[in-house]
Amino acid sequence: MKKAFTLIELLVVIAIIAILAAILFPVFAQAKVQAKGTASLSNNKQESLAAIMYSTDTDDIAVLDGVWKDPSAPMTWGGDPYEAWTWLTLPYTKNSQIFVDPLTSPVAVPAGWPVNVWNTMVGNEYGYNYTVFSPTFGATDVNGSWIRVPISLTSVARPSDIVLFTEHETYNELGAYWYGPGTLITLGGDEPPDCNTIPQFCFTNWGLNTWLYGAGLTTAGGANTGMIPLRKTNTTPTTFADGHAKVMTAGALSIGTNWSPTLDQSLLVVNNKNVYRWISTQ
Repeated sequence: MKKAFTLIELLVVIAIIAILAAILFPVFAQAKVQAKGTASLSNNKQESLAAIMYSTDTDDIAVLDGVWKDPSAPMTWGGDPYEAWTWLTLPYTKNSQIFVDPLTSPVAVPAGWPVNVWNTMVGNEYGYNYTVFSPTFGATDVNGSWIRVPISLTSVARPSDIVLFTEHETYNELGAYWYGPGTLITLGGDEPPDCNTIPQFCFTNWGLNTWLYGAGLTTAGGANTGMIPLRKTNTTPTTFADGHAKVMTAGALSIGTNWSPTLDQSLLVVNNKNVYRWISTQ
């Protein structure tokens, strides 16, 4: 007599497998996100080390957020040659892929674009604390470019607390906003929580009702956190002026202010400069 499973037994086995799959698939998905988050944090760490190495070759001066009118620049904006901090530090990173965040969906490099140029100049997904390390106050040079005033990295009063890099919403989601050739451009720069009352030129405060909502960003994408997206369980990988890296919540990044997810951007104030993470001195 041949032995075989009955239909009921087969259905029971299939049901058990389905139940196990339903239990395990979310665990696998979570593990995948954790792995991508670790890779993203590693990218951020490598970028900070590249920026620190850059500064050692420039008498301790921080990398500029961008350089205009250099004939060797890899691309132009508005007809003027331009190179971002990502391009300036590429000789130290040796790998443009670290500027692409594993936590995002891959974007194919458009035809005709060198991979290094696209990843650093347009597709970059990490942001620089430019108002601290490469501020501009509106003065222009003989070429009509806004003059950057980069600071010495060792002049930072609390290097283990001051943000150097975080994640950044990309050109693909936001587009590029700028004031014109030689000025600031949103690509690759994250906004400090307090932009409205500082002498440095920047784009927007953190909070509700910023122009970023009109530009199409969501809250998770950085609309009320200065273009800093919270891609991994409401956190963003962050590196600091001393080179160490860790993931941070928006609340931790905005410490020293009255920011909250429901605060209107016009009401944000810095109420404790001793712990504020977007300032070079106390």
